[in-house]
Amino acid sequence: MESKALAVIERYQMLAPGATVVVAFSGGADSIALLYFLNSKKNDYNINVIAAHVNHGIRGKEADEDENFVKQYCEKISVDLKVLHANIPAISEQTGESEEECGRRIRYEFFESIDKNALIATAHTQSDNAETVLFNLTRGTALKGLCGIPAKRGNIIRPLIECSRQDIEDYCERNELDFVTDSTNSETQYSRNRIRHNVISELKQINPLFTDAVGRCVSSIKQDNELLTSLADVARQNAELENGVNAKLISQEHIAIRKRILAKLIFENCGVHPEQKHIDAADEILSVGGQIQVCTGCFLRVKNGILDFPDYGGELDFWSVPFQQNMTKTPSGIVEIRIINNFEYKCIQKINKDILEICVDYDKIDKCCVFRSRKQGDNFSPHGRKITKSLKKLFNESKIPTEKRNSIIILGNEDEIFWIEGFGSSEKVAVTADTKKIMEITIRR
Repeated sequence: MESKALAVIERYQMLAPGATVVVAFSGGADSIALLYFLNSKKNDYNINVIAAHVNHGIRGKEADEDENFVKQYCEKISVDLKVLHANIPAISEQTGESEEECGRRIRYEFFESIDKNALIATAHTQSDNAETVLFNLTRGTALKGLCGIPAKRGNIIRPLIECSRQDIEDYCERNELDFVTDSTNSETQYSRNRIRHNVISELKQINPLFTDAVGRCVSSIKQDNELLTSLADVARQNAELENGVNAKLISQEHIAIRKRILAKLIFENCGVHPEQKHIDAADEILSVGGQIQVCTGCFLRVKNGILDFPDYGGELDFWSVPFQQNMTKTPSGIVEIRIINNFEYKCIQKINKDILEICVDYDKIDKCCVFRSRKQGDNFSPHGRKITKSLKKLFNESKIPTEKRNSIIILGNEDEIFWIEGFGSSEKVAVTADTKKIMEITIRR
């Protein structure tokens, strides 16, 4: 273990002379091996070592016993210890996070609070890395997710990332290190535990060195990802304009490059890591123009060949996607289009009168129209009612919940609405006995 950890430290230049290192110390085998190792090397690297322990308020007496063990061990080796008590179940219920997500966030916030200039050392191992790769794979990750846990990210370092669990256990035995075992590690209600106990154990039946194999795979994937990311950075720089980004240049790149550029632009301008659906939606409008909402108050727009992030100053959340034949992807769903030629009005009426509510006269609509959400000032003239009403009044009368109104799909242009999901066509483009060609609109969510 020691030789592998030293190699990782040197390769990634993890330890600068004079640095303070806050070691995440649970008392388990991995963390006690890390703390013992770094403390034994503190003079070699001229570093200051501090241990940090979080009592998550989940395991009651067992967690208190772990805390006492940690305190006694740190006293024994003369390492300063910082302890945080947190009620993770209560906090996660308030925030809506899972206990795993909440616990991780609270831990890192605590570590950062000890010394904002310190390095944070965590005891992630090769085995943890394999679990992470499999976990990300089950969620349909992109290439970045298959890169696993980085050895170094910002001020976070992981010296044991290339050490197997067997390496850790052998190191603890050689150095007579006692450790505690978290009883929740055996509970398969947690996703990672299921992967560890049920999935990886089966894969090791096929290849006993499975975690080593994943390590080699991750190393190769990281190299490929670094190359693609560097190519995307160059392409993005070439497309930079004073008032945005040249959407046409980006659209000409390979999809692997395009999506990396879009993901980075969204993160920089919206402050969130975009979901795949947002990246796909942005990619859809690169060539044709349009607008999508990424998150509350943040929009990505392609207009006149320029990609930018307009500030609407608190207006209604709004999106707009140009009409396309056959299928149009929108933030609220997929719109499927079917054009029917040589239309016979009487025949359709007899078969199913309701079908007319999802149809418009194709020859009467503006071919430069868009599918969009509602916007302030919208009015609509429903077919057959001989009235014009604001959308707000129309939605109120139909008792449509406020939170659902912006997801209703509208076909129209800048000035008028031709069709509204659930309300049918306007008087202007309604199907009549004179209609020769109809457009049938189906929403799929």
